[in-house]
Amino acid sequence: MGLYIVGEIVKYHEGTITVDSTVGKDSTFTVTLPIRKKA
Repeated sequence: MGLYIVGEIVKYHEGTITVDSTVGKDSTFTVTLPIRKKA
């Protein structure tokens, strides 16, 4: 459930989530959000 919520937030902000996984070991999730300048 937690990753689903993160995914929705990232999608709302037009970002991306990537995953690097090794079977039987670990997984690394990277969240990238765009930087927007103030108007």
